[in-house]
Amino acid sequence: MKSTSLKSNNESLLILGKSGIGKTTLLHLLAGILSPDNGNIFINDTNITNFSSKKLDIFRGKHIGIVFQNTIAVSSLTVYENLQARLYFSGIANQKEAIEDILKQLDLVSVKNQKPNTLSTGQLQRLGIALGVIHKPAIILADEPT
Repeated sequence: MKSTSLKSNNESLLILGKSGIGKTTLLHLLAGILSPDNGNIFINDTNITNFSSKKLDIFRGKHIGIVFQNTIAVSSLTVYENLQARLYFSGIANQKEAIEDILKQLDLVSVKNQKPNTLSTGQLQRLGIALGVIHKPAIILADEPT
């Protein structure tokens, strides 16, 4: 594969395949978490392949939402604080209303002051979804979201 291009235009793409075939690796490449051995990766006409770590973090924080198989949240922060941090690192000013709204939508209001290690598996997965979409990214990559 010479070049992989991913554009956001309100479309959905489902990638199916047997376990171990490389679906998660592909998502990590598209998110810029992994670098390709060769070729280029374009996200919305932007070649992210040779971005520095810092530039890639900034780009990812503004344009890409990631929902991992296992939720990655800061264990020392509450659910609410994790969402605040996600917005902060995306360069978005604290938006209390947006956080409260997503907590309601994902039925997490009752646990907003709890730490991630106290959540049920379902609550943790919903927190992962919230973290992946709170900053309104152009592209959402979800690895086995069900």
